[in-house]
Amino acid sequence: MKRNWIYFSNTFEINTRKAYAKMLKIGNDHDSRLNGDTDDPDILALWNYLNPLLLVYRTLFSAWQSSLYHRISRTLILTDTFKLLGKPWIRDWELKVYNIFSEDSPQDKALFPKKRAPFQTASYEERIIAVKTLGQSMATYPELATVKADVDAKYDILVAVRDEQKQAMQMEGKHLDALEAQRIVLAKALYRNLGSLMVKFYEEPTQGERFFDLSLIRRSKTDSDSTMNYSGQLNADASTVVAISKKFELSIGASFVFANSDGGGELHCFFAASASATDSANKAIILPGETVEVTAGEMGWSDSDNLFIVRNVGTVTAEFELTGTEAIG
Repeated sequence: MKRNWIYFSNTFEINTRKAYAKMLKIGNDHDSRLNGDTDDPDILALWNYLNPLLLVYRTLFSAWQSSLYHRISRTLILTDTFKLLGKPWIRDWELKVYNIFSEDSPQDKALFPKKRAPFQTASYEERIIAVKTLGQSMATYPELATVKADVDAKYDILVAVRDEQKQAMQMEGKHLDALEAQRIVLAKALYRNLGSLMVKFYEEPTQGERFFDLSLIRRSKTDSDSTMNYSGQLNADASTVVAISKKFELSIGASFVFANSDGGGELHCFFAASASATDSANKAIILPGETVEVTAGEMGWSDSDNLFIVRNVGTVTAEFELTGTEAIG
């Protein structure tokens, strides 16, 4: 396979694949450097060409980030709801059936041929179908009319939360596709500007270099390095310590989204330099069922803080999800 001469390879496109935050940093940096030298009509022309394309990329990046956080929230709601199906809902239905028909009776075997397994261990779609089937089977028994009504109502809830999660996933994918298309457009604009600067400063190449931060371009970094994700379960009055990866560039502008599941305990989240820390004046408080977004600066982060502590101050177990995103310069 023929290898392209390096100067005919778009380094901006190659080095930002699956690295949308990196592309935004490169674009913002180049835009700022051009804008600082617009007294030169050649540089002004380059800035006028790049800036509108960068503004579109910024808008699409923000939309994608918003859809990502929304999908995380809807997924947490989905898992919470199906956990209810797997324990209290199915247990309640069984008990109400057994109040009328004995366990292992022909009626029981007709309603729950595989016991609780279809409601607990199958895929989401299969569990939804199991609930629908249960409701239809109960129609044969008039004495179960009240239970059937509850099963049918819970079926509607399950369908709704699954549909909302699917829609959130589709929207995230749609925004990501649009962002990817604009990443390529922006990469071509950066490459075009590089070529123009090479022509303008062909006698003094280092003059053109000052319009780019080469460390940003050369740095091997994907979006997975620019984000941090953590989820867990905490018992009442318990804490967990999350070590922040060295690849994650923490700054006061870094944003964090916390999602606390319904029915759990109140969570306190804060930065710390020591794993033994138990509280902070600048903590984020996330109530059950809440999703909260804050910056590291709002949480009092300092350079010495390389740990993140999540504490459950409630009296029941809490489940949560944490997503952090680097600040975009």
